[in-house]
Amino acid sequence: MRKVIAQEEMEATDPIYAQDEELLKPWINAHRLKKIKGTWYKDGRRVVTGRMEHKQTFIQAHHDAPVYRHPGINKMRQLVSRRYWWPNMQQDVNDYVRGCAECQRNKINTQPTKAPLSPIFPIREAMPFETVALDFITKLPISQGYDSILTVTDHDCTKAAVFIPCKESMTAEDTAGLIIQHIFP
Repeated sequence: MRKVIAQEEMEATDPIYAQDEELLKPWINAHRLKKIKGTWYKDGRRVVTGRMEHKQTFIQAHHDAPVYRHPGINKMRQLVSRRYWWPNMQQDVNDYVRGCAECQRNKINTQPTKAPLSPIFPIREAMPFETVALDFITKLPISQGYDSILTVTDHDCTKAAVFIPCKESMTAEDTAGLIIQHIFP
């Protein structure tokens, strides 16, 4: 038959919960710690004085448990600080979460990488306007009946740019007609 052990009994025997009185002395006044029934607390949270491995055990219990599922830095700070406190706890939580491979693999990228620009390399024997780039400059004030500019740039031979006035409502056929009319007369 299994014996049920109370939380207080577990904490009394587990070295993780032990509090080093010598280490606590400078913290008592500086952090306004209170001793309740032989255990030190800060604002109702148990003070942890153990080694870093002990602190990581508390962090790990709130981080790796299936119920929490790697919650991220801010949620981890909230979860751990509900019950425990030690100096530099936030930095320890930050370091633990940043060192978690699962968290890094699944975190949202807020600065996505852009596709690299690849230049159009010229061909030596190219004829003028053999390789061109087209672009529209739109939303311009109407001038002589036009509200846009079609830019046609030669990429191989001359590097010349031709600016053709046009209307924003043009179709593909109209654009092709302008190119033939102004570039290949």
